[in-house]
Amino acid sequence: MIGSASRVHQGDWREHGIRFLRFSDIVKMSNREIVRNRIFIEKKLFNKLSAETGSPKTDDVLITGGGSIGTAYRITDDSPIYFKDADVLWIRTKNINGKFLVSYFKTNIFRKYLHSIAHIGTISHYTIIQLKNTPIQLPAYSEQNRIGDCFVTLNSLIAANEYNLKNVLNIRGRFNLHLLK
Repeated sequence: MIGSASRVHQGDWREHGIRFLRFSDIVKMSNREIVRNRIFIEKKLFNKLSAETGSPKTDDVLITGGGSIGTAYRITDDSPIYFKDADVLWIRTKNINGKFLVSYFKTNIFRKYLHSIAHIGTISHYTIIQLKNTPIQLPAYSEQNRIGDCFVTLNSLIAANEYNLKNVLNIRGRFNLHLLK
């Protein structure tokens, strides 16, 4: 199932409570960046909205529909979470593997398709209707699981190597500065 969330007004944002995601948070989390200035909503509001629309669960995928469109993030646990309407689209992954789906949204095939159908103006948009009509070739669920796991492992290795490279360059830079003194 594909959908979005109910509207949450900026006046309902809080410093504590249930995590509330904006499209910029999705982009940062997808890129393994730290999200600063986290936003929350009250549990009472979350319960009301969840009763109306539901809320994301483990393996569901959120994808940006406004601004930096087409960036996907997979929910990795069942902690209560809610998100910004229209700017973020929600795929409930009942019969689709979320890891596989996120990997698909990073492919050149999807990027070319997205560019061909998305409204590109001052602010780009990828709508619920467009997402529902996005052609995705799905292998059997067991194969989706293997492919998704493979890409998760690959992304973890890339992240670890990037981290190690930054540390080596940082140490090397300090060493070079020490030699100049």
